[in-house]
Formats: sequence, C-alpha cells, structure tokens
Amino acid sequence: MAACGLPDADPDHLVHACDLALDMVAAMPALNAALGTHLELRVGLNSGGAVAGVVGTSTFSYDVWGEMVNVASRLESNGVPGSVVTSSTVAAALRDRYEVRPLGVRDLKGEGRTELFTVVGRQGGARASSPGPST
Repeated sequence: MAACGLPDADPDHLVHACDLALDMVAAMPALNAALGTHLELRVGLNSGGAVAGVVGTSTFSYDVWGEMVNVASRLESNGVPGSVVTSSTVAAALRDRYEVRPLGVRDLKGEGRTELFTVVGRQGGARASSPGPST
C-alpha cells in the first residue's frame, strides 16, 4: 500500500499516486528480466478521507485506515495483472491528464455494484507531473 497527501495535504496527491502506479506497472517487465521472475502487479487507485497514524508500542509502523483504503483494495482485486483500476469518481478527476477506459460494472464487497475504470496511461504519453525544481 502507498499513500499520497499524508500526513500533509497535497493538492496533486492523485496525480502523484497515479504516476507512481503507472511507473510501477511499467517497471515490472524489466524487474522480472533482472530477477528471472514472472511477477505480476495489479493496482487499485482510490482517493478520499482516511485516518493515518503511528501504531505499535515496541515496533512502530505508520498505517492508514478507512473506507477509501478498503475500496482501493477491492479495486485492485478486480483488476487484471498490469492494470491500474479506479472508480468513476477518481476516473473523472484524472481524465484531463490520463487516458481512462471503462471496465464495466462489478459487484464490490461492501460497496455493491460499482463502475470500474482502468488508467491506460498519461495523455500524450508524457509524465503528468514533473518532479524536481522548475527552471
């Protein structure tokens, strides 16, 4: 699990998360070639309110909870290897920067019938955000 916009709010958290998801999926073939493996990756991408904090008394861990996390997990479970799956709300927010295609309606546990989308790539193939200082 990865989270963007925590603990400090980031107005571009969804763009950063989507870029990471697409880059992770794109890196899998090279990773498999380097390791001699055949690993596959599915990503569920969601956005919304969450609770985050440090847990533990002797070994500390930063964790995130909430319905948003549960839905992201169910989106991932309904994807196919090599895909980034999201909900209609997130797909609508990403349409200006990413190519998003419908996957159909699925019955998600705890959510009911939900329209799913896959993020195919960045519009025009370029990075949606450019990290680092501007010149």
